[in-house]
Amino acid sequence: MMKTNFSLLFYLKKQKNYINGNVPIYMRITVGGKRSEITTGRDCEPKSWNAKAGRIKGTKEECKMPISTSYRHSFMMPTSH
Repeated sequence: MMKTNFSLLFYLKKQKNYINGNVPIYMRITVGGKRSEITTGRDCEPKSWNAKAGRIKGTKEECKMPISTSYRHSFMMPTSH
């Protein structure tokens, strides 16, 4: 079976600021060395972003689960034995 490298990176796209000062959160998908980026449809204040963890800082309910969790489930591929 051929293995394919797959990674997700979440980051703020600081070139695009919203009127309220928030910045859109983007996701970069890399599969087999080829990259593609899409918006997550979410935004946050730059001071509330943890770049190392790829998530919003905080203890509120919406911050407890990394954004990546929902996207990782969307891209899960079945494995065959």
